[in-house]
Amino acid sequence: MKKKFNILKVVPPGLNFEQAAELLAIAKKEKIRYTIAGTARYSPGFDLLRDYLQSLDANSVHLITAHCHTPGESDEKHHRWLSDPQIAGGGVLLRDCYTLIDQIILNFGIPQQVYSLKTSDAPDRKQRLSITEDTAILTMKFSDTLMANISASRTFGPPQCQLRLHSNEGFVTVSADSFIVSNNSGKATKRSNFKSVRAGSILRMLEDFAMSIDSPGNNKFAAHADVDLNNMAVIESAYLSAKTSMPEEPGRILEMVGNEPTNWTSAAKKIV
Repeated sequence: MKKKFNILKVVPPGLNFEQAAELLAIAKKEKIRYTIAGTARYSPGFDLLRDYLQSLDANSVHLITAHCHTPGESDEKHHRWLSDPQIAGGGVLLRDCYTLIDQIILNFGIPQQVYSLKTSDAPDRKQRLSITEDTAILTMKFSDTLMANISASRTFGPPQCQLRLHSNEGFVTVSADSFIVSNNSGKATKRSNFKSVRAGSILRMLEDFAMSIDSPGNNKFAAHADVDLNNMAVIESAYLSAKTSMPEEPGRILEMVGNEPTNWTSAAKKIV
């Protein structure tokens, strides 16, 4: 970054909130892009979700539920670092569940409070005290009428990564490659499924990243570094809550680095 290179990085933005905030601050100082490769932001399923939310009353959604199950062999090379408490930057929250947390915050803003519990299958107690987790439950309170609940694990199956939004009229189930509107009896009234989502999402992400450099202001998400800092503040709150057994406030963590909590919902709605 100090050599003026723009960076597109896989999740997470840093091993923890402090490191992510430091890297994003350097990028701002050097006037370059430090952007997270969030392909789900450019997927057709979540595109339809943003369009759907624009058509609803702001207070119509009262519950968000999310499931992120990413089973895999624990001895895979790209997972081995998770067993080392000295370098581990998190398990299902920082890596596997980052996409869902990102989507919730993009569409609903920063929660007032976060409460979480996590477990670890690490063989010794010291490793379990690190921020490497195998299963986590995360609850976010946005207001007196809206809450979100996420269950994430590497030990459950089959693989799944989806959101469900509940309102008085019914619920919407959405993932990167599907969008389903159902009434309260569970009957689908609208269903959209997509193929070859990953390749198309990557292409759109790269185009947006390039536009954020060549034509700042005309791009979708790449220029909004605070989106990723918001995500990391929520995740940091979740880890603190798991240690203290008390609700934590992401806004307080953002204020520690001089950032005000930012709601990107209005910004996202302006995108054509």
